[in-house]
Amino acid sequence: MDSRMVSHASGGGGTPRRRGLAGLAAAVMLALGIGGCSGADAPKPAANLRPVRKPVAKVEASTAAAEAAKAAYRYNATNKADPFRPYLFVNKKLDLTSPLQKYDLGQITLRAVIWGVEDPRAMVEDPTGKGYVIGVGSDIGKNSGKVIKIEDRKVLVRETYVDYTGHTTTKDVPLKIVTPNPEGEES
Repeated sequence: MDSRMVSHASGGGGTPRRRGLAGLAAAVMLALGIGGCSGADAPKPAANLRPVRKPVAKVEASTAAAEAAKAAYRYNATNKADPFRPYLFVNKKLDLTSPLQKYDLGQITLRAVIWGVEDPRAMVEDPTGKGYVIGVGSDIGKNSGKVIKIEDRKVLVRETYVDYTGHTTTKDVPLKIVTPNPEGEES
C-alpha cells in the first residue's frame, strides 16, 4: 500500500500549512466563543444619554463656502450641443396637405403607374387599404417627401431630413410596384 494513501485514510490529509491554518482558525473561534458566553462582564447601558450637539458655526461656514462656489461658477452654453435635443430632429408641420404624409414610405404601396404621357400619374395605397392618385410634386411620407419622377413600375420620392446638428440631408427613395404571385404572396 502507498504511504500517501495511508495518510489520507487515517484522516491526517492535507498539507502541513493547511493543517496549521485550520488549527489556528479553530483556536480563534473557540477563544471568541468562550469570551462571549460570560455574562458577568457585559457592559450596562448608561441611564442618562444626551445627544451631542454639532457646532453651528462650522455648518454656517460650510454653507457660505458652497454659496461662494456657486456664485463663482457660471455655465456657458455657447457653441455647445443641446443634450436634450433628439438626434433626429423632426420638423413637424401642423397642416398636412396630404393624408399620405401621416405614413412612412415603407407603409405606402405602389399599385399602378401611368407613364409615357405628358403628365404621368401613379396610384398608391396606404396601410388601411385606401388608394390615392399622385403626380410629380405630390407630398408623400412623414419626412417631407416629394414625388420627383414617375417611371415604368417605379416612383422616385425625395425625402428631406434634418439631423440633430441642424444640417439638412436629402435622400431619394424608390417605390416599386408590388405584384402578387399566383400563390397569394407579394413579390
